Amino acid sequence: AFVRELALPEVQWGYHLYDFTATTGLMIVVWRFVEWVHAWLNHYLPLERSLWLRIVVQLLISKLFALAIVTGGVGVFLDLIPHLGEHLNRAAHFLLLMVGFFIVITANVILIAEYFLARWKENALRAARLEKEKSQVQYDNLKNQLNPHFLFNSLSSLDSLIDDNPTLARQFLRQLAKVFRYVLQNKEKELVPLQTELAFIDQYILLLQTRFNGAFTVTCTIADEAAEQTIVPVTLQILLENAIKHNIIDSSHPLTVTITATAHSLTVANLIQRKGQVSTTNGQGLASLQLLYSFLTKQPVTVDDHNGLFAVRVPLLPAIAYPRAGS
Repeated sequence: AFVRELALPEVQWGYHLYDFTATTGLMIVVWRFVEWVHAWLNHYLPLERSLWLRIVVQLLISKLFALAIVTGGVGVFLDLIPHLGEHLNRAAHFLLLMVGFFIVITANVILIAEYFLARWKENALRAARLEKEKSQVQYDNLKNQLNPHFLFNSLSSLDSLIDDNPTLARQFLRQLAKVFRYVLQNKEKELVPLQTELAFIDQYILLLQTRFNGAFTVTCTIADEAAEQTIVPVTLQILLENAIKHNIIDSSHPLTVTITATAHSLTVANLIQRKGQVSTTNGQGLASLQLLYSFLTKQPVTVDDHNGLFAVRVPLLPAIAYPRAGS
């Protein structure tokens, strides 16, 4: 009796082992089949073409396979191990079939979700790449706009000197050549050191002081930690030209522009001596400069115009490679 009691669990464990083997094998086979069907249908019936038709077809094929594999698998096991017929009753057969259908549903949900997630990532990367390319085009266009703007203002200044003072006009033209040499040398650069920009603007200030017979002056206060920071080439020239265009400058109305720089920003300011009419402006200088800096930093170019003072604050950027905003 003791031996018979010990033998019974051995038979039951054999059935449990069969259940585990059959269920595990069923899961693996059905899952692999669903993966194959999913990949095959991606070529012939993409989800983007007809979502619901594709889902119905994929589920139908997968379920038919699960039905066939469960029925066929039970038949094979019964041929190999006839005494399992007592264990594989209708309920056990139905349970295996439900396991197969569950695997079909689960595998299809996961594979379809992975498919759409992969497409979403691809679309997001594509959109980011297109946005970056668009930003690069806009950035390059803005850089190209600043040079014509600079040339327009310089030629306008030269035109006013030719009749009044030809000698000074020739000096202006020679200085203008030096200025454009600087522009050409740095046109491919996004940023230049502030001290390089200041060295360039010193030459330009001398020219402007000669042009206005001492009625135009510039004072600079640059913090030591600001000297190694960087700035967009020709920024200071654009801001000085902006002050000249909009303010009266003569012996009775001298104009002083102050340039101050801290570790994080540079400010160009002047008392307002507004002209009644500004004829040599296209209104794009400051706007282009603001948009250009928006590609380089989240810190904006700010314009302050109140209490008789006009001031433009430009962010200074670190000397290391600086990532563009949104990139």
